[in-house]
Amino acid sequence: MRIKAPGLYEKLRDDNKLALPSHRTLLRYMKALRPAFGFQENVFTLMKSKGEQYQPGERHGSLLIDEIALESRTYFDSNTCKVHGLVDLGGFEEESDKDKRGHHALVVMFQPFKGQWVQSLGAFLSCGAVESDKLHKIILEAVALTENAGFYVDCIVTDAATWNRSMWDLFGINQHSPACEHSVDSARQLRFASDFPHLIKSLWTRILDKKQLKLPEGMVKLEHWKIVLGLEEKKGIKGVFTLSKDHLEPTNYQKMKFFGGRVADAMEHYMTTLKAPSLQDAGPTIQFIRRINSVVDAMNSQLPYHALKPNPDSIHHKVIEFQINYTKLL
Repeated sequence: MRIKAPGLYEKLRDDNKLALPSHRTLLRYMKALRPAFGFQENVFTLMKSKGEQYQPGERHGSLLIDEIALESRTYFDSNTCKVHGLVDLGGFEEESDKDKRGHHALVVMFQPFKGQWVQSLGAFLSCGAVESDKLHKIILEAVALTENAGFYVDCIVTDAATWNRSMWDLFGINQHSPACEHSVDSARQLRFASDFPHLIKSLWTRILDKKQLKLPEGMVKLEHWKIVLGLEEKKGIKGVFTLSKDHLEPTNYQKMKFFGGRVADAMEHYMTTLKAPSLQDAGPTIQFIRRINSVVDAMNSQLPYHALKPNPDSIHHKVIEFQINYTKLL
């Protein structure tokens, strides 16, 4: 709160609404922290203590692996007399890389299947994406430390980047074998899964690059999105306000709304009601958008009534089963 809303923080403190420490005290607390790259023993000690509050079924979950590009920068910490910003993989880095500036951060997190919390297990600073062999070792250690803390790692979740796929190969994962023998308990399986939002992003990137996508029912064309956007700009009231030019030239942080139901509704309206000549072949695109939107809704369902569950009669189960069978036809 002090960082995001300093005025509010001071107001609450001055009015004695909350017992909040002073700015100087906060700085003293921050200086007492000793953040470091790699896996820290105290994190898993706290996890072990936390795990005692949960039932065994509540301690099962996944390891989430993700990377982000950072600005390359170093600075000298006068309190510790150390230079920060150099490559640090927690002991997994090569000796020749230790003096290089890091500009990629790798984060390993644990998320239980039941519950709303997520625990960061460790962070790593690298010069470029972490190589698959080092990533393989980091994951093995993360699994072992998490299991020793009383939790159960049943799945590894990554995006579809090349280095992650190479890491999957080292575990023996392929399209015919989505799991391998668990590194801690040979009686269990360790599964690997792709991060769903990244899969949707990859699908859209494919359409952006190739301009079209051939499906059994016809061609899905990027031009159809552009036509809808152009028609929307000519109107005073937009039927699909969630679609903008940024979606056709997305940044790394652009939210993906191009598969939304509003987009399909607007495209169908222009095609059938307004008889837009350039959209008369947009039927396959509309059908494709609705199908992907249904899959996204199924994967994002969280309410108890609509939650994704292994029930063949549930609507979300039927949507995903249909998509799996449809994909096999491609």
